[in-house]
Amino acid sequence: MSGSPGWHPDPSGRYEFRYFNGTTWTGDVSTGGTRFIDLYHPASEPSATPRGRNGLAIAAMVCGIVACVIGWLPFVAFGGIVLAVLALCFGVIALRRARLGGRGRGMAIAGIATGAGGVALSVVGIVLSVLFLRWYDDYQNPEPADASITSCAATGDRVVAEGTITNVGDERQSYTVLVRLAADTFLGGRRERVDVPGLDPGESAEFTAFVIVERGATPEAPTCDVLRIDGPLPMGVDPEADG
Repeated sequence: MSGSPGWHPDPSGRYEFRYFNGTTWTGDVSTGGTRFIDLYHPASEPSATPRGRNGLAIAAMVCGIVACVIGWLPFVAFGGIVLAVLALCFGVIALRRARLGGRGRGMAIAGIATGAGGVALSVVGIVLSVLFLRWYDDYQNPEPADASITSCAATGDRVVAEGTITNVGDERQSYTVLVRLAADTFLGGRRERVDVPGLDPGESAEFTAFVIVERGATPEAPTCDVLRIDGPLPMGVDPEADG
């Protein structure tokens, strides 16, 4: 049987590569990048088409695909960029092997392409990670503020709390106020967040929070409390939300 002429892994295992001329294996061998002649090779031995798996090409493609899938995600991006760099390294090495062995060239190129894309997406993910950490810090450490409940009443099938908040810090700040509303129909209380847009130092604003009770129930003896004052929610997501 005939195969494509070129350098292939030595089927005898004695050298790294051996040249196949399309009909038989030749005595032209290579190890560690050095070429020489093997005087004891079976030159007339027929051979099937030389085949060798290019494992690095497969690894490059898999790493590149995974890097593209997870690279843009905040925090996961740090793992994505590692996989993307591995895909590039594996892809380059596999492409060199494919030029000698004739296998895995397409997967090696795919690994290089997806690895490059994974690097770009991972950069985006890392930037998002930094921004999210900054937003989360703003959420946990807002400018100081004073807030109080001015009214807590049961109206129909709901409990309504009204209050005021004042920015007592030195910089403009937006807030979220966490309010607990309770009544005899739900003694444990329920929590509601209220967004308060940017307030300048010394500026005050009013806020309203409410909860709806079961249909037909008439809440009595309501109580309302300000539990905590936070900054704006990071990316609009409540870190303490259930589920």
